[in-house]
Amino acid sequence: MSAFVKIRVEDISFRDLEIRLRETKGDKPRDVPILSPMANELRLHVGERETGWLFRSRQGGCYSKRRVQQIVKSVAEEAGIQKRAHPHLLRHTVAQRLADEGMREELLQQFLGHEAPETTQRYYEPRRTDVKEAFEEAMSEEAMT
Repeated sequence: MSAFVKIRVEDISFRDLEIRLRETKGDKPRDVPILSPMANELRLHVGERETGWLFRSRQGGCYSKRRVQQIVKSVAEEAGIQKRAHPHLLRHTVAQRLADEGMREELLQQFLGHEAPETTQRYYEPRRTDVKEAFEEAMSEEAMT
């Protein structure tokens, strides 16, 4: 989450639809794709600013990790979400959706910024229906001949 709170306006490429995350494990910056609707929302949020923290505190600094946790919890409560909501759960949810929609594991690993494939595999849990379909396909009469 430290990479999230440290995003600066100048780290966003609206043209390329990417955000450069600089504060990552291993201090290797990486570019993360964003969708056009997210870029539009960020453009509105940024306004005329060209530099500075993307999410500024009232004092002008960046938000703390704790403050982001509080915001996520508050928004979840307002939305009527009963499950305990926290920033890492959002990351896990996106990773799981990408895996469920068929993103290859090595691409998911790169997207998440993991060095080791084993770390990504925690997020990559195939749906039971996918496992069942693969099993049935492998065991079908056509596959057996």
